[in-house]
Amino acid sequence: MASASPIYQGSRIFLSASEKSGVSLDNVNFVTAQFTALLFGFFLRFFIPQSLGKPQWRLLYCLVTGLALLWFMIGW
Repeated sequence: MASASPIYQGSRIFLSASEKSGVSLDNVNFVTAQFTALLFGFFLRFFIPQSLGKPQWRLLYCLVTGLALLWFMIGW
């Protein structure tokens, strides 16, 4: 049975899914973050096109979403 250690820094939102599947919580968080990043990428591609958004705003969007996913995955 998979469980998170008391000193685990990452998100514990999917702890029940981790325990039911027998996969470690780190792996569940990693896969969740990867699929979420794909969704954020589609959003960037189709709803903030290059012709409408300034490059600085697009880069800021990538930076903020990337840091949020990193924080979700490994915590601080």
